[in-house]
Amino acid sequence: MTEEVITLFLLAISMCEGGQIVHTSWRNTGLNDVAFTSNLLFTSAGRSRVDCSHQCARIQNCATFTFSPQSSTCRGHSSFMTSAAIGSPDPGSRTFQRLGESECDPGDLQSTFLRYPQCRIYPHSGSNAGYMSAEACHANCASKSWCVVIEYHNLQRCIQEPQTALDLPNNWDPNFNWDPTDFYQRTCV
Repeated sequence: MTEEVITLFLLAISMCEGGQIVHTSWRNTGLNDVAFTSNLLFTSAGRSRVDCSHQCARIQNCATFTFSPQSSTCRGHSSFMTSAAIGSPDPGSRTFQRLGESECDPGDLQSTFLRYPQCRIYPHSGSNAGYMSAEACHANCASKSWCVVIEYHNLQRCIQEPQTALDLPNNWDPNFNWDPTDFYQRTCV
């Protein structure tokens, strides 16, 4: 990939409480190695650029975020950054701007998953991969380019889905609490 793009199919935690689906893409601005202070909305701890993108995506007017790996810091901004923006040197930091909706290229799917307890897609559009541990279910899904979602039942049943809750909003069940099933969605970077 020649340019850094992060695409998140992010179901905010509130989604499992009946909130809205958030789907956001980010592109590296090329304005790197700078800790911007212009139009700052928040500064918080962050483990990765994906973590920072989640934080920014949850704030409606967050247009840009910067991740600093040296200080494990996220900074969210209310406007797009330009080379004229005010900032100080921050080696290794990367700044991304919000693009809007787009699809994830299958080659950019990661083997990491976001967990949403007590949620599911029903009826299922995927396949039952059988009974296995949660770790085996994740690894099995990550090995398939079409698998973007896992529903993992407490009896170790692994169901793999080719579509997200964003693709099937009428099938999304955010309050599935009578039969313990957790929803996992792959990240896309």
